Amino acid sequence: MESNPALATRKFTHERKRAHLTIEDYQKIWGKAPAWVAMDLSLLTLLRREDVVSLRFSDARAGSLWVVPSKTEDSSGVRLQITIGPELEAVLARARDAVVSPFVVHRLPEKARPQEKRAKARTHHTQVLPEQLSRAFADARDEAEIAGDNPPTFHEIRSLGGALLQESGWTLQQVQALMGHSSETMTKAYLEGHDAPWQCVTTGIALREYRGALAD
Repeated sequence: MESNPALATRKFTHERKRAHLTIEDYQKIWGKAPAWVAMDLSLLTLLRREDVVSLRFSDARAGSLWVVPSKTEDSSGVRLQITIGPELEAVLARARDAVVSPFVVHRLPEKARPQEKRAKARTHHTQVLPEQLSRAFADARDEAEIAGDNPPTFHEIRSLGGALLQESGWTLQQVQALMGHSSETMTKAYLEGHDAPWQCVTTGIALREYRGALAD
């Protein structure tokens, strides 16, 4: 063929509707959310909601978190070895509370239900399901009076964490690796809309000499 007919198709454009989560709003919501909502865990690891609730204490070994993101398990095959630094170690330590559970994110159910009446996705009575995490975050967000037509959801913690890492000096490629994205374009879409970091530069112009040159 002399031409590629796919080039003539209309390009897909996506207009973002959900508001970004700012660090100020994050702090307000954090102050209202129950500890099991695990906002800090998501902020530090950039894991998706489904992977946050699936994380087990046994996944932390040899100084790292070993995670196979559910969204990429059957596609790109991305596997993450996330180094456990002091902050993440403190978050995991706080999760080891009086409730005995194999899951890092856990809570005791409000009502005890027999095994046959539990949600099919729940393998342990302390397990938190993704939609429960989203609802609890939304309740805390409303209590913190974070309003708007499309207020930020729990998923926006992932975007905020990536932006904060980039601001701290991480390259786009490093953020992409932690997010488990297959392309830089996808990572840029997550970071898009956050305030760009200030770039520290030193001018090489000697102003006094420059003014002297102009005077001459």
